[in-house]
Amino acid sequence: PGNAGATSTPTAEECAAAGAAPHEGRAYAYTFLFCSLLCLLPIWVFDYLPMVDLPQHAQQLILWLHWDDPAYGYQQYFDLNWKTPYLLPNTVVYLLAQFLPAVAAFKVLISLGLLAIPLVTRLLLRESGGNPWWVFPVFPIGFSFSFYWGFFNFVLATPLTLLFLILAIRYSGEPTRGRA
Repeated sequence: PGNAGATSTPTAEECAAAGAAPHEGRAYAYTFLFCSLLCLLPIWVFDYLPMVDLPQHAQQLILWLHWDDPAYGYQQYFDLNWKTPYLLPNTVVYLLAQFLPAVAAFKVLISLGLLAIPLVTRLLLRESGGNPWWVFPVFPIGFSFSFYWGFFNFVLATPLTLLFLILAIRYSGEPTRGRA
């Protein structure tokens, strides 16, 4: 009664009933774009990423790119390991390196992984009825232990883990064989 004329943030239930997320509009879109650009800035401004293991991954890529070239002679010193847990990210960066320099290929892949974290978190918030503004504290999460140690496969796996959570929420709401 004492708060006549005051507005409050709608709850997740009210938003779900209205079919809209709270306060998603231009301000949200501009904030999301700003945070995305800010997230990519350290990736693309500097020549080399501050990732400890990335030079080893880059050297593995160079080996693979020149594997059949007898001038390099890599086959006499190395074996290809097709059972590595790095196979999927290495294959993606290998395909990118067909069109881009090796460092740029890694930067593109890391950028996609970093941006996928808040994008999938936004989907997770939407799926769980959460406030979409809670996505903004997630942007720095990509620059975690895995990033600085150069575990680029973990940077790429983080959004996949969040996607798994979305599937788990959907399954818990309606368990079916198809969703299992």
